[in-house]
Amino acid sequence: MVISDISAVPPQAELAGHRPSQTTLYGIAAVLLALCGIFILQLQMDWSLNPSYNYGWFVPFLAAYSFWSRWTRRPDPEANPSRTPAVAGVIAGAFFLLPLRVIAKANPDWRLISWGVGVSLLVVAFSLFWLIGGVRWLRHFAFPFLFCLVAIPWPTQMEQGIVHGLMETVAKVNVDLLSLCGVAALRHGSVIELTNGMLGVEDACSGIRSLQSTFMLSLFLGEFYLLRLLQRFSLIAIGAILAFLCNIARTFFLAWVAQRDGIIAIGQWHDTAGWAVLVSCLVGLWGVCLWLEDRTAPVAPSSVARRGASFPMAVFVALVAWCAFVEGGSELWFRARAKTVPVASPWGIDWPTGENLEEIPIPKAAEDLLHYNEGRAVAWQDDAGQKWNLFYFKWLPGQTAALSVKIHRPEICLPASGFVSEGDVRSRLLRVNDVTLPTRAYLFRDGAVPLHVYYCYWDGTVFRDTQEMIEEDWSFRGRLKRVWSGRRDRGAQTLEVAVWGEPDEEKAEADLKAQLARFVKPKA
Repeated sequence: MVISDISAVPPQAELAGHRPSQTTLYGIAAVLLALCGIFILQLQMDWSLNPSYNYGWFVPFLAAYSFWSRWTRRPDPEANPSRTPAVAGVIAGAFFLLPLRVIAKANPDWRLISWGVGVSLLVVAFSLFWLIGGVRWLRHFAFPFLFCLVAIPWPTQMEQGIVHGLMETVAKVNVDLLSLCGVAALRHGSVIELTNGMLGVEDACSGIRSLQSTFMLSLFLGEFYLLRLLQRFSLIAIGAILAFLCNIARTFFLAWVAQRDGIIAIGQWHDTAGWAVLVSCLVGLWGVCLWLEDRTAPVAPSSVARRGASFPMAVFVALVAWCAFVEGGSELWFRARAKTVPVASPWGIDWPTGENLEEIPIPKAAEDLLHYNEGRAVAWQDDAGQKWNLFYFKWLPGQTAALSVKIHRPEICLPASGFVSEGDVRSRLLRVNDVTLPTRAYLFRDGAVPLHVYYCYWDGTVFRDTQEMIEEDWSFRGRLKRVWSGRRDRGAQTLEVAVWGEPDEEKAEADLKAQLARFVKPKA
């Protein structure tokens, strides 16, 4: 066994002089805790509110274990490490933390900034260990720090592309499997049509969560069992295949349950099937690790450090103080500018009474993802017989899950459900009952029927014109303007309205205003 070989290092190999000085040891611990604190503050909302990244809470602890394991078998520090590049790395990485954290607090949904913070922290940690022990220590302790990057959410466009690809692939494979088993099924995008209803392959069933979790576990288990580099890459590939196959089996099982007992029966088995996939992936990866370990030649243990490592305590104190200033300074920036930030007139929904409104059930998966404070969905028909849907959600200040809804916009979600997008997105500032609603208009095809969708995300931002609205939400410049003006989370509301059957865009927009006048009212 590899681990037993490592642990068999004779005690006499650890000479009395190998331990670093107490000040160096305490300084390293203090700096790593400060860097870890910034890392957790940056990503805690993603880990708590996005089910795909709940595993992120385990990553700091697994990284700490990996670091401690490597610390117990660390090599001698280099006698005269090259300090100039390392000093430059510490200064540059620490410097960029302040503007990145300020930008992040104004744009908590901007994943590029989370990666910027993660890379800056990585540069500081790498450079610090380079200063203390040279390139030898940098290489030895690289894995625990690089491992932390798996907890950072993937860039939105990349993630959505993978999710939609997996959703459609899982749906296609399951339709083929169901047909082979004699079950009539058709695929519409990522939706499986059965004889008794429609089964949507959602994010949870796409395999993306299992893929991300198994990727993290593959990296950690490869380190835990001290596998060789090629074996670690093999473990990652096997984990990805295992996650995909398990989710194929999960979706097939749910489709079989839906066909046998009805669509409503899926709710009784959905979470159980999800846990079964997670456990199966974990057990499968563990089994593969044991199989690979038996085929790994014993690795000669790294020589335990015999020479002490020392470093000025002032450097550690300065880094810890700077980390505290980064958090305190970024908070003071917004507090100082809060009173000068204009806020748009508030509004809400007054639900009409005595009208023929049909409630639309909100799936539990949507509730768990959005964590809204208030929400409702209704459907109705107007006098012309056109079908309307309205979805309204509200988040109180501090509930930044509202920002995650931006990645679930109509142009992302509806095509995955079988709707065909047509034309470009049109931005509008709709004026309804003295309320200004920043709205994006979309046109889809539901079969041969035109479907107009209007999506409003409102967080109190004041827009002078449509161009300013476009830049505010989606452009690099708009996000930086948000920082400069001191705007951050003040609560949010989303309103999404869909109407079927109107061929003319201008007529559809006029009908929209007439319908919204019944619901949208200014609030004090």
